[in-house]
Amino acid sequence: MFPGPLMSALSERVRAALAAEGLRCAARAGERRLGTVFLARQVTLDRPVAVKVRAPSSHGTGADQFVREARTLASLSHPNIVRCTTSGSRLDSSFM
Repeated sequence: MFPGPLMSALSERVRAALAAEGLRCAARAGERRLGTVFLARQVTLDRPVAVKVRAPSSHGTGADQFVREARTLASLSHPNIVRCTTSGSRLDSSFM
């Protein structure tokens, strides 16, 4: 989804933004149309987390769909579904 230099720049930007949220980004886990998933550690609770960051190219309806996805995940509780515990925006990008 992101070419090499863009992914590297995005990764550094993502690391800085997530650090401001108390998350230490470790590695990129995967990517889809709406965003990239990073493995991270929530520093305050010392626990592993996955963070999905909206793709820079997903403007308009992509951003709306990203918010709907976060709200839907936050409303679900099932052992086979990843729990969404927070979402927000930083540096012109959204994350959950």
